[in-house]
Formats: sequence, C-alpha cells, structure tokens
Amino acid sequence: MPANREVGEPGESINFSQATRAANLDVDRRLVNQYDQFQTKYVWLARIAYVVALGLLGASVWLWRSNHGLWATVVGLLGLAVGLLGYMLGQGAGSGPYENGLLVPGIVTSLEPLAIAVLANMHKAEDNNEPVLWGALKIDVNALPLHARRVGEQVPCAALFSGDKKGYWAQLEPRPLAWATANEQVIRDAITTIDQHEWQALSRLLPTLATLPSDVVQYYRADFTPTTL
Repeated sequence: MPANREVGEPGESINFSQATRAANLDVDRRLVNQYDQFQTKYVWLARIAYVVALGLLGASVWLWRSNHGLWATVVGLLGLAVGLLGYMLGQGAGSGPYENGLLVPGIVTSLEPLAIAVLANMHKAEDNNEPVLWGALKIDVNALPLHARRVGEQVPCAALFSGDKKGYWAQLEPRPLAWATANEQVIRDAITTIDQHEWQALSRLLPTLATLPSDVVQYYRADFTPTTL
C-alpha cells in the first residue's frame, strides 16, 4: 500500500487527474500480470508511442542539421507530444491504476459470460457545485479471484477515466481490486469504504445494465434517471 495512505483516501495524480477516494493498494505485480486483461494493451501501445516519438525526435535532429530549423522544431514538438502520450498510456499498466484509480463499486451481472457492472461519478471536478452525473458500465472479465462466482457479488474496483464529453469523462475503465491483491481483508475494507448508497443504486440499475452491451457508458442523473450527453 502506498506509504501512509489507507484504502479510500485521496490518491496521487495519474494522467493529470486525482481520485478523491483511491484504492491505494499494496499491489502484487505477479497477480496483475496474471489477471489484468488491460495490461498487455497498454504496454504495447506505450511501446509503440515511444518508438514513434524516438523516430520523430531523430528526424528533428536530422532536419536541424540540414538547416531546416522550422520543420525541425515542428517535428521535435510532435515527437515530444507522442512521447507524452506514451507516458500516459504507460500509466494504464502496472501498479498505477490500483494505487491511484478511483475506488468504485462493481457487482457481478452474469456468469456466462462473466461480467460486472460498475458505477462512478463522471464529473471531471468532483468539488464543483453541479449535480452529480453518474456513469454506469458493464464489462466482461476473464477472472475474479477472491470472489464468489454468483450474480450480485460485490466487486470493488479501481477506475481510470479518459476522454471528454461536454465537460464530463467520456470513458470509464474499471479493474477489480482482486486482480492486484491476494488479501481478502483489503477487499472487505474497500467494500465498506464505498458509500452504501452507491452499492444500493448500482443494485437497482442491475436489471437494466445486464441487458445493455458491454463497454458502453450509460449516464444517469443524481436521482439515477437515465440521461444522455
């Protein structure tokens, strides 16, 4: 667990955002490599971005030496931007999501295929005065260690966000905490740390979410009536 931080306390900044209620796991990288189904995608995307960035920076040096100063600057800045993208993609792999991702509720919706639904506040700034806008998402998962294989099982997750949709997060990517720890007490602590009304609200939405396609964010107002952006 990150030094001096408990489950549910604010995390550190990750990709220019900070969770007010972070998972703060003491991550077992062996388990992450075994279970995290997003890991490979982010590792390869980050590597590709770094290779492209190095190529662009190399081209920038060549252009500079060839007395094409303007183009050297443009290509160099593009290389730095792609390198930053690679860094951000790399944040989606490893320990970062489980240490600093937002702690959110998840519940098993089906067993065949094995799927969970999660609920999260999609506001980019949680301290603003606007009403909460909830986002709910169903994802198929390959495995859920430490959890009973039953519909309705509570599965606390660490979530990362990306994109923009009219000032709200456009994408939500949850990871079950059980993908990164073998400590059952940590799972129990996370379940009790998440507000009870969030668990209850997600439970009420399950019949609807179970019938919806996976990996598509559904938006809800503060009273959990559906809405669109």
